[in-house]
Amino acid sequence: MKTMDTLLSDVDKLCTWLSSDPDYILDQCGDILTRNEYKEVEKQSGALDKMETLLKIMQKGEEKAQSFFEILKQHQAHYPQLQQFFKASEGSSAPSQFADDNSVITTREMTNIKAKSISMKIETVEHPGCGSSGDVVGQSHQAGFTSLRGSVICADKLSNCTIDGDIDLSVTVKQAPRPHAGTVNQTLPSSQVHTHT
Repeated sequence: MKTMDTLLSDVDKLCTWLSSDPDYILDQCGDILTRNEYKEVEKQSGALDKMETLLKIMQKGEEKAQSFFEILKQHQAHYPQLQQFFKASEGSSAPSQFADDNSVITTREMTNIKAKSISMKIETVEHPGCGSSGDVVGQSHQAGFTSLRGSVICADKLSNCTIDGDIDLSVTVKQAPRPHAGTVNQTLPSSQVHTHT
């Protein structure tokens, strides 16, 4: 995929992420912007407007897009959300996920941890009458993990961890209390309670 296509595919997210500190990224792009382009971005009143203008400029040719892409890569520590952008653009190996309204999927990753104990409990409540969405066309068939009809998938990954004590990876699915059919609350509201003195 060309760099320009990669930028275009996530332009809205990039604008939002970079608008958290627009002046920082603008300064980093000083060498690839003409004086007029720099002034055009600077004169925008809002942070989001600045980033929208900057990204429009960066889409003026593959060479400029590639330079901007490299700047983003170098400064992703300043904008933590960029890490997911680069993961996606490099074809992340993380599988896609789909869970219907009564299901759970976890894919937490923990690395280089030393602890006395670790607890990664999953507790969920199954609601009667809140059934699954059934066979969802398209989404569920393409997902790497598909959780349907109240199921739980734990694809958590622990690597290079030293745990001195207990490890709790339990899953609990509780039934929601069911309302009793035909039961009527016979308690009168406090405003209707009569007392005789």
